[in-house]
Amino acid sequence: MLQGVRNGTTEAQWQTIQELWVLLGVFMLKTLPLALMLTRRRLNMGGKHAGIEN
Repeated sequence: MLQGVRNGTTEAQWQTIQELWVLLGVFMLKTLPLALMLTRRRLNMGGKHAGIEN
């Protein structure tokens, strides 16, 4: 009986961990384009300030 309870707990924890990873992955995918856009804009601004033309 104890073993069954222990297994159930481990499975529940593992499911929670998997869900967290999925959420993290979705969050990363959604924020990645925004982050790329911001870094590109920052690089462009830096280039213009330095007098470097693309």
